[in-house]
Amino acid sequence: MPSPAPFAHEQQPQSTSSPSNALFPVLYLHPLNDTWTPKHITLTNSHTKIGRQTSSKTAPGERNGFFDSKVLSRRHAEVWEEGGKIYIKDTKSSNGTFINGERLSSEGHDSDPFELKSGDTVEFGIDVLGEDNKTFIHRTVAARVVCVFSEQDAQVAATAEHQHIQGGAIHSHGQGQGGPSGHQHLGVAGLGGQPQGVIGSVGVNGAQQQHLEQNFLSPPTNWL
Repeated sequence: MPSPAPFAHEQQPQSTSSPSNALFPVLYLHPLNDTWTPKHITLTNSHTKIGRQTSSKTAPGERNGFFDSKVLSRRHAEVWEEGGKIYIKDTKSSNGTFINGERLSSEGHDSDPFELKSGDTVEFGIDVLGEDNKTFIHRTVAARVVCVFSEQDAQVAATAEHQHIQGGAIHSHGQGQGGPSGHQHLGVAGLGGQPQGVIGSVGVNGAQQQHLEQNFLSPPTNWL
């Protein structure tokens, strides 16, 4: 399990919306498979919910944390900004939240807050396979993280994201042996499970533009 980041105190979840005048920081989640579209979530010290869509009010959008995915819990995780850093925690999800291949907490337990950094990979839930053990019934929500703290960061990340999409570089990852996600056979033990292997992390900060671009243009090598 990853070591939790130092954290002074825990805040209670509040509104999932951000003030209209709060432009930064923004959490970019760029898909590592083709099951959803990129998200740009503006953060404040209020916790933003990550979870499964359950109604029209929680329909997935570019700037919210909801996904149309059966491997997510309704209240799966939370993300927020505090002290110039972006944090995530699992909120007692069934199928887990994984950072760079490591699960943050066991099933049904809150995790400690964990600091997200650009280049991290995050997975919500796991892949679920059919009876043939090959066909994907449900896919994990897998993303590359980019933490955007300024207009300059946003411009670099947007350019890299556009080039990535234009180049057709969005791959379906985690297929076959060697992928980061754990696979759960549909007929065995529900949707529980844990990814196998550890995904490499690329450390990046806002001033390192070249590295920030590479976060979009170069998928993790062991996912190819």
